[in-house]
Amino acid sequence: MLNNFFKFRRLFIILLMLYSHDIIARSWRVSQIPNGSVNGCRTCHNSSYRSLNSFGLEVRSMVGRGSTATFWTSILASKDSDGDGASNGQELGDEDGDGVSTILRSDVTNPGDSNSKPKKIDTDPPLITINGDLELTLEAGANYTELGATATDNEDGDLSDSILVTGEVNTESPGVYKIFYGLKDSAGNEAVTITRTVFVVDTTSPVITLVGEAIVTVEVGSYYEDPGVVANDSVDGDLTSLIKVTGKVDVNKVGEYLIKYSVVDAAGNSSAELTRRIIVGDLIIDPIRIKIYNNNPFTFEFNTIKEKSYAIEFSTDLREWKQINVIKGTGAILRCEDERDQVISQIFFRVRMID
Repeated sequence: MLNNFFKFRRLFIILLMLYSHDIIARSWRVSQIPNGSVNGCRTCHNSSYRSLNSFGLEVRSMVGRGSTATFWTSILASKDSDGDGASNGQELGDEDGDGVSTILRSDVTNPGDSNSKPKKIDTDPPLITINGDLELTLEAGANYTELGATATDNEDGDLSDSILVTGEVNTESPGVYKIFYGLKDSAGNEAVTITRTVFVVDTTSPVITLVGEAIVTVEVGSYYEDPGVVANDSVDGDLTSLIKVTGKVDVNKVGEYLIKYSVVDAAGNSSAELTRRIIVGDLIIDPIRIKIYNNNPFTFEFNTIKEKSYAIEFSTDLREWKQINVIKGTGAILRCEDERDQVISQIFFRVRMID
């Protein structure tokens, strides 16, 4: 009987030593695993604690039963023991296996349980799609309408309203302008910046406007002063001072003379050339014989020669004469009317035979 007691005592001591050693080993294993205390023994065991899970089997294959040897390395960290698509290191927060956790305890999952896996890490940037063309060309002075862009993200969905648009377009000043479209999703992933280039160009020619009449008649030996022209450009504004004038008038020689006007804007656009015709004629040989005089409208009559043309002209200073009308002679007395609304203190009329 006594012998049996000692045999039982010896067996109990041996079992206690073995069990204690296994408890020590298990505690050591949990402490060696990054964030091992989060899941405790379930890190390596199934829920019943009677068998090892897939991660526990990996650990046993590396260190053996009851061993306290170091086993957490980059090799074990890189494996996906439970086959859930995340490595052991990702689930425990130590991807490179150096024993340093990089995630919160609340984000730790069980590397031996395929139903426990980390949230999908969003590393995909959102995608920006520009509305309209990447390059636009606008005439200076035209309106620029921002067409915007759309953006989608695989996690956040439609992010169009979050797009940051920078840059501006000044259509009053020719040049190259850039509009930038940028965006970050909730995970901080930055989209590829999209750029729209807007070319503002000046292809519109300046416009020249004559001051006074296009055809002016002056008497030989008198004086002629050109009234000039004005020029405006849609971008450069008033270009009158840059107008190029060609041609001369010799008032001492009967004939027709052309004065030509042109201008070029800063963009190199040339205006249409305008011409004024100045007729230097002989002395008046047919006096006006007023038969009937009326103020409103002013009328008068004069003798004509059949098939001859007569220029009806007026002046306010007897130096510069401007043509009102041309009348074909009939060999009889013709009536001339000046129906213009003139508010002038004095005005002179003359008739000149021009052919």
